[in-house]
Amino acid sequence: MKKLAVPASAAANDPWIFEIGAFTKSPSESKGINKVSMFNSGEVPLMQDVGLSPVFFRPNAGRPADANLIYIGFRPK
Repeated sequence: MKKLAVPASAAANDPWIFEIGAFTKSPSESKGINKVSMFNSGEVPLMQDVGLSPVFFRPNAGRPADANLIYIGFRPK
């Protein structure tokens, strides 16, 4: 994400459910790079459409063979 976006549920002090996801051990380096590209080119709006507010994304956390993408998001409970 290019700028911080505060979700509407933050103002209402609603409880949140956090989600953490990791896309690990891609079958090939090119498929891992493709997954990161997908997040960079359209996954964020898709997440927002289903009510998930993205917080954190990190490509290549650790060794590239271990994790190609980790994300954290939340949604109102």
